Amino acid sequence: MSQHINLNYSQQSKLLKIARTTLELALSNKDLILEGSSDPALSRRGFGVFVSLHLESELRGCIGCFESSEQLWKTVANYALAASKDSRFVHDPVTRDELKGLKIEISILHPLQKIQKYTEAELGKHGIVVEKGINRGVLLPQVAMDSGWNLEEFWGYCSHYKAGLEDDSFMYPNVNLYVFETEVFGESHDKSERSLAKDS
Repeated sequence: MSQHINLNYSQQSKLLKIARTTLELALSNKDLILEGSSDPALSRRGFGVFVSLHLESELRGCIGCFESSEQLWKTVANYALAASKDSRFVHDPVTRDELKGLKIEISILHPLQKIQKYTEAELGKHGIVVEKGINRGVLLPQVAMDSGWNLEEFWGYCSHYKAGLEDDSFMYPNVNLYVFETEVFGESHDKSERSLAKDS
């Protein structure tokens, strides 16, 4: 089962380095051999992870899971690679030439919590899940803030564009709603130097 985790600066930096090294090797068509991590925190299992890739303000990929049986560092590596092959960009995949300007962001997920009403979600704090049968939509908490949405717009977008349901389906009693919190950290580019920028 997913757990809570609080990583320090060094641990966050290590995961970002693993994600970047994964992309560098894969996009250079080299064997994907990673040194991993002996840090006990980064070797824990059961965590959900999303890895997002941005080029300036443009999304270039975002893939993740809610729970993984792999060690945390390996889960990050797996989804960094998957994000570079996001099916939404199948005709315009991430390239080696983009690596220098690419910004990597990692979201480590806390456990899902089922809610009864959409108003129980807090903008900027919670990611959301809309689920009905095989239809499921997910949005990370930072998406609402980056997009300037209010709560109804956040849920409506997730319902329609992510879950493939009606815009207002998040208000239906037969639709399941969940919220989750994340620990988010990523690279920032300042004068061509990469540094860590934690999203508090």
